[in-house]
Amino acid sequence: CSKELKYDFKTPEYATIAARTLNVDDDLKPDESASTFESRDNYLIFKVKAISEKHLQKAISTTEPSIDLIQRDRKS
Repeated sequence: CSKELKYDFKTPEYATIAARTLNVDDDLKPDESASTFESRDNYLIFKVKAISEKHLQKAISTTEPSIDLIQRDRKS
């Protein structure tokens, strides 16, 4: 299973900072899922692959709070 999610960071600079920040973290269970982050224009692209739909959803739900935090910090 795999999924690609896009998050609007309003500027390419913020999207690049977010991708660099998130790529530093290692996947906690690489045998279950793996993720990468990249910037494309003003978007953060979150690509995740997992061994099952359950693990895919788990990887997304544990990563999204970090993305939300970066977006909130950018706005303050």
